[in-house]
Amino acid sequence: MADQLGVILERIDELKADVSELKKELRCTQDAFTAFKMAEIEKLVTMDTSGTASAKARIADLEKRIQEIEKILPQLVMLSRSVTLIGGLLVASVFGLLWAVFTHQVTVIFP
Repeated sequence: MADQLGVILERIDELKADVSELKKELRCTQDAFTAFKMAEIEKLVTMDTSGTASAKARIADLEKRIQEIEKILPQLVMLSRSVTLIGGLLVASVFGLLWAVFTHQVTVIFP
């Protein structure tokens, strides 16, 4: 019986050592996982910060382009109106010529 008790106590000591080793491994794993999470969070924060900075730079560039377009726009409006007026006069003269030809007020002769 004493031999069995000695074996049981020895086995309990082995189990205590195994449990202690598992606790150590669990702590190491937990520390490694915490470090990994912190590294990933830092990456996300730096990515977000750099993304925000590049977005702000892009917005500033687009605002400059909009201001340039606003400066040019009145000139383009005047050009558009002029081209529309000239085109309208040309179309009116072509219709007038066709009307004159159809009503026999004008005769078109080719040499």
